[in-house]
Amino acid sequence: MKIKTIKKIETVSKRYDIEVEKNHNFYANGILVHNCQNKKSLIDSCFQEGLTLMGTIKRDGSSFTAYYVDDSTFGICSRNNGKSLDQTYVRTYKDGDILLHPYVEREYFPQDRLSKIVRFWRSLFGLSLKSYKMKGWYNDDTRTFYTEEQAGQKFEAVMGERRNAWVDVNKEYGYLDKLINYCRENKVKLALRGELIGQGNKGSGKSVNSDAKLKAQVIWFGVDNLESGFSKRAHYGEQHNLKTVCETLSLDYTKPVFEGVYDYDSLIKECHRIFDEHKKATGITLEGIVIRTTDSNKLSVKYINPKYDVF
Repeated sequence: MKIKTIKKIETVSKRYDIEVEKNHNFYANGILVHNCQNKKSLIDSCFQEGLTLMGTIKRDGSSFTAYYVDDSTFGICSRNNGKSLDQTYVRTYKDGDILLHPYVEREYFPQDRLSKIVRFWRSLFGLSLKSYKMKGWYNDDTRTFYTEEQAGQKFEAVMGERRNAWVDVNKEYGYLDKLINYCRENKVKLALRGELIGQGNKGSGKSVNSDAKLKAQVIWFGVDNLESGFSKRAHYGEQHNLKTVCETLSLDYTKPVFEGVYDYDSLIKECHRIFDEHKKATGITLEGIVIRTTDSNKLSVKYINPKYDVF
């Protein structure tokens, strides 16, 4: 759904924030919506406790995570989508000079001994024979179908490569190898979370996304500790935090553009000050600012620049 116009109207109608337990999602007029969360009170609570908040510039790209648990559990992913580090695949099989092509046999009859016996007795009594759809490979010259297993055992595989932006940039910069070495040396289990930006990664797809014009790379914004079996952010009060890990490994990361104790109103003003100053200095409209408590995990929110979302 694309927003065409935004109009400011004056009204005295009441608004209701409906909250649903657990998942907080519900349907309104057939549209799945999410109730508001009272971050204002949480920010003011941080202010009353004197907790330091820091803001970092939100980058506009795609999620990128590198993780290491042990020597058998490591890799890269984008949210819940794992990325195979091996980009090669079987493009086809070669039968002499003939290249087989992918084919779906719509009436495939299993060739194992039991299936053949069952088919014999069913045909003897005039019963219909059950066939299956089977993916495999076809030789147009001999008009012969081969299952994946048969082709793999009988013919030479011709390999191809599926290019993947996540794997490509990981190979170029060695992100995962660097993390693995750090974890082994420090005997820790960590995940590095970042934003894959640059050419080929449109992010939000907005025309004002300046990150899409850069060379493909990852800007890291968080470190998670995986020691307990689940992911927990390593804040700046912990040993293996974002600054420590990234500076040790010479990785680019989101550095604070402001730090301090803020109530809600002063925090919003600070964000707009950053938006305005950055726009004036560079001509670039920032997408938003990520705000977190520096020495705890009490607060983690994004404040989106209203001037970014309307383009």
